[in-house]
Amino acid sequence: MDEIIKLWKEKGIARAVCEFSCGGDSMNETVYRLYDKNDNEVEGEDVQEIKDFFENEIYNEVEFYVNSDGHYLGEFGTVDITLNEDEENEDGPYFEYSKNSRSEWS
Repeated sequence: MDEIIKLWKEKGIARAVCEFSCGGDSMNETVYRLYDKNDNEVEGEDVQEIKDFFENEIYNEVEFYVNSDGHYLGEFGTVDITLNEDEENEDGPYFEYSKNSRSEWS
């Protein structure tokens, strides 16, 4: 995690956004985008390591509702990821995850 935080700061990233859809008993597509403080997308091979980190870590931090039951079909939306550098946190900086989603029903 320390390496990812260091790279996050070096690249001037202010937030990451994961666009997702899930349902039918599985995760469907996920797309990760990184943005700087001016809301410009940060791209390139050198930030792929950050995206790869979140592709795994997001499932430890966010609950997705993939299981369909005939009425509930799934959900779609975004997860906003930011770095919290609160100096009072004894464990140091950490990432915060905020899910915004809509569910689909039949």
